[in-house]
Amino acid sequence: MKRLEYRLITILILTGILAAEPSSVSMAQISVSDRDAAHSIYQLYESRFDELEPMRRGHWALRLYRWTGDPQYIPRIRAYGERLLHDFVTEAEGLEDSSYRQKRIQQLLGQPFAGESQKRLRRRSALSQWPEALYAGRLLYLCAMLQSLGLQQEDDEQYKKVMAYLHKFPFDDFLLNYSFIQINAANQANSVYYLKSLGLVDLETSFFQAFQEAHRETDQNPDDVVYENKIYGLTHIVIAASGYYQNVVTDRRFAWIYDYFEKNIEIILERTKPDVAAEVALCYLLAKQSEHKIVRQVRDYLVAAWDPSSGMIPSTRGKSELNSGEHRNVLAYMVLTGFDTLVPGPNLSDVSSV
Repeated sequence: MKRLEYRLITILILTGILAAEPSSVSMAQISVSDRDAAHSIYQLYESRFDELEPMRRGHWALRLYRWTGDPQYIPRIRAYGERLLHDFVTEAEGLEDSSYRQKRIQQLLGQPFAGESQKRLRRRSALSQWPEALYAGRLLYLCAMLQSLGLQQEDDEQYKKVMAYLHKFPFDDFLLNYSFIQINAANQANSVYYLKSLGLVDLETSFFQAFQEAHRETDQNPDDVVYENKIYGLTHIVIAASGYYQNVVTDRRFAWIYDYFEKNIEIILERTKPDVAAEVALCYLLAKQSEHKIVRQVRDYLVAAWDPSSGMIPSTRGKSELNSGEHRNVLAYMVLTGFDTLVPGPNLSDVSSV
């Protein structure tokens, strides 16, 4: 998009001729450049929403609903929830079929491809040592997501069967394993909080201890893949504890994470990428610290990374691809706008919510 076209779109958004951001978005501490970048990202993804892959649509809609409370996102989230429910039924039906499980494990593990990142290659190598954990992790994710959307059926026989399987699975051995935490910390943190939310097992304190031990020497390690994974894991502890943007997080048990961010923010911005930097700022926003200097630093960092010609923040490789950039850009939008009040849910079992 040419700069003139971009400026025209910005003017149209600001004057209300095109759809603008949800009205509940907080603009405290937001600069003109923050607004420009946020408007651009929002308009790009809203105008091309149907081009997103189904799971990307759900990711975008669910986060913006919880960030703004705008009911326009509920039908989109319902479509996402129905897809998750369909996937759950399919996985549950195959639970007792060993050939199906092995097929799904291979699909979840994936195959190497040209240009694949070192992060993905190392993660696959680590997870291949415990392949059954991939399938268990998929079921755990689906159960937790359905619960958060009010779609779990606790009296359903398939749900009972899956929960019994998850209850027996040795998640502690897998999730507290140092080598896995070093290369897969964000997903490990997610699983710890999924288990806790479902009432299966509380590994939070044990995970904190294992995380700190696993990454004891990471800061001195020149390997940026491992370092970035550490920061990504730290942010996901806070984000997962919030129920993924449903509740503020002010508990002192996370103080060690914030202390680390404050001592190392310059290095974090230098050694990681926009997704991870955005999540650091989100941790402060979730703690109701929108005026913290780190939030301002990250906003400036994101605006500098934003490309007006494409309307988004491209990848560190310079790619401006809609689907692969959704995660990065929705997080940036959230950081650049902030929130007034987080909105839980939605509870899709409540017909009044749609």
